[in-house]
This record gives sequence, C-alpha cells and structure tokens, in this order.
Amino acid sequence: MSGLHYCHLSPASERSILILMHGDEQGAEAENDALDVLRFAKVDPDMPVPMLTLARDILQIPISWPYDANCPKESDIVWIEGAWRIRIYHHLKPEREAYCIGHETMHWWYRKLGRVQLPSEEWLCNRGSAALSLPPPAFRRALKHFKYSPRQIAGSFKTTEPMAHLRIGEIDGRPVWWNGKQRGAPFAWGSHPSLLPRSMAHRVSIDGGWGYMAERSYLRALEARADER
Repeated sequence: MSGLHYCHLSPASERSILILMHGDEQGAEAENDALDVLRFAKVDPDMPVPMLTLARDILQIPISWPYDANCPKESDIVWIEGAWRIRIYHHLKPEREAYCIGHETMHWWYRKLGRVQLPSEEWLCNRGSAALSLPPPAFRRALKHFKYSPRQIAGSFKTTEPMAHLRIGEIDGRPVWWNGKQRGAPFAWGSHPSLLPRSMAHRVSIDGGWGYMAERSYLRALEARADER
C-alpha cells in the first residue's frame, strides 16, 4: 500500500516531547496544559496520583455525586456557592470515573486561566485527562516495563484499557487504532484494520473487543526503505 509513513518519537525535554513529529499540534497543546496542571499541583509527572486525589485533595475542587440515571452526560463542572464543582451523575467503574474527573479538572484549569468556551475545549479536555492520568515520563517507563500491553498498563495506573492503548500512539508514536480512533504516526489503516495482513498490524484485546497496533517489523522495513532513497 502507498502512503504509509512512520517516524520514531525520541524522548526529549519535558515540554518539547509534546511537539509531536507527526504534526499533532493540538495534542501537544493539551499535553502541555496537563503538565501545567501537574506543576501547579506540585505533582511529579514521574509519579502520578489518582484523579480523585489530584482534583479533590490537592487542587481542592469540590466533587459531588448527584446520581441521575436519566442524565445524558456522565459528569460536568458548574459554579456553585462561589466555587467550581465537579458533579458525577452515573454509577461508573472507578477507571471511567477517574477519566471523567480528569476531564472536568481540565475544564476547571481552563476556567482558572480565563480560557472559557474554546472551540476545541472538549477535545483538549479528553486528551488532557489522559495526560493527567498517564503523563509522558511515567507512561514511557510503564511502556517499557509492560512491553506495550494496554491491559497491564491500565491495571498499573488504574485507568481504562482504551486510554492506555491510545496513549501508546500519542506518546510513543507507534500507530494504534481502537473503535475508529487512530493515534500515532500516520498509517494507512484502510477501511478497517481487520482487513490488513498480520504482517502490517496485529490485534490487541481491549475491554472485550479489539484494537490494533502496527507491527514493529513492518515499521522497521518502512524506515529501511525510506533510508535507501
């Protein structure tokens, strides 16, 4: 297939690692914003803390659980009695609840900075939540230790398997796919990755379904051909 490109992301300084080589400038913005939150909270990115601890105990953001099964959203953040308050509406698995708290914490940060109602705010908060739970320094270490296993990484950080899987592409650059979402260096996934030969990408079990990850040997072959040109 034509149009396949892969570029390796080398570790760099804390902020410059976020200017991703495959042009993910919006992702870099979210990553930098999340690192700013951790700095403000005096949390070491090498030793991330649970999202409930970060938001409620360190940043002192009030959190309530007004459960409402009919509410169309899982969580939000509202101004109540002189403070921004995170509200969780559904009975969620702990890993999903942590993601929601991280997401709303990013909304809180943008309001604190006066950056309200950004056109891309929801996307930035989604990516920022992943960066708070799995900051690049700690994630790289886990990636090496658990040999690219989303299930083991998610278990170690008490986060969701889809987040851990997509984070591989966001931080390491290795192309990954899950539920229509692509992360990492540009890669020709085609109409569906299940149609690709095993030599190009392999299946990865994600929450009872399947994600996909580009084969390292195939990527090395692409790099070798590019070097020959």
